[in-house]
Amino acid sequence: MGNGLLQSIADNVIFVLVCVSVAAALFLIAYAAEKSVQKKNRVTERILTTRKITMIGLFSALAVILICLTSRFPFWRPGSTSWTSRRSRLWWALSHSAPWRA
Repeated sequence: MGNGLLQSIADNVIFVLVCVSVAAALFLIAYAAEKSVQKKNRVTERILTTRKITMIGLFSALAVILICLTSRFPFWRPGSTSWTSRRSRLWWALSHSAPWRA
């Protein structure tokens, strides 16, 4: 049992590291693109102002709230999920190979 637990932990750590590295890469690409556009247009203001960081935080919080409203959680009753989340789960279940398929 310990070997399976260690393997699960290792897989999850790798998944988290990949997600963080992809997010960091996307941030750096966006930062470089905005910097080059500002240089091209000769704009001298800072790229990450307090207002921009605040707006990013507000939109991120809104996205989390919207995801929570459309996702299914085990402590909610089964019929409370939206049509789109049921459809996406059905698509995921059908698109991945199942053991009973040949």
